[in-house]
Amino acid sequence: MNSKIALIILAAGQSERMGKIKQLLPWKKTTLLGNSIEQAINSKASDIYVVLGSDFKIIKKTILNYNISIIYNDNWENGMGTSISVAINRISKNHDYHAVIVVLADQPFITSEDLNVLIQSFKSTEKGIVSTRMKSKSGVPAIIDKKYFAHLKALDDLYGAKFIINENIIDNLSIDLSDHYLDIDTLEDYQKLFTKQNK
Repeated sequence: MNSKIALIILAAGQSERMGKIKQLLPWKKTTLLGNSIEQAINSKASDIYVVLGSDFKIIKKTILNYNISIIYNDNWENGMGTSISVAINRISKNHDYHAVIVVLADQPFITSEDLNVLIQSFKSTEKGIVSTRMKSKSGVPAIIDKKYFAHLKALDDLYGAKFIINENIIDNLSIDLSDHYLDIDTLEDYQKLFTKQNK
């Protein structure tokens, strides 16, 4: 099927454990957020949205050259679920997407090829969710069918996309991307992965 898919990059958090603006840490020839955006742009997603919150003005300046839409979550302090909710409410007003891909800005080894595997899997399955699996857990990046948009709009500080995945596990196809699933929570995480990608 010819699906119109929006890709949403969640980048609104404050990175308290990092002590720095995590989204702007150097990665390859850009930043962690810049890398996520570039992988998204090179994927087969229809449109790219980036949700910002903490340090909005500083981060926004660094991504204005990309062909993306920026969404501000003024409720970012209350958790990732609010960013998903704000994004879905925004994009569903003016567009008719078949699905959304939810991506984190701090998973730097997720590539455009990985995203395309998820997209192709979604197009070829009857499942409403295609998620990423690491060991026994399913999470994001994940593609979620528009039939779940009302649920995504209702997310809050307590629940993120994993809640929707786990609540509808029968409707979920999980793809193993264990090697690329790593995310960055601390400066130590970043330094280890930065060294790994430079080997």
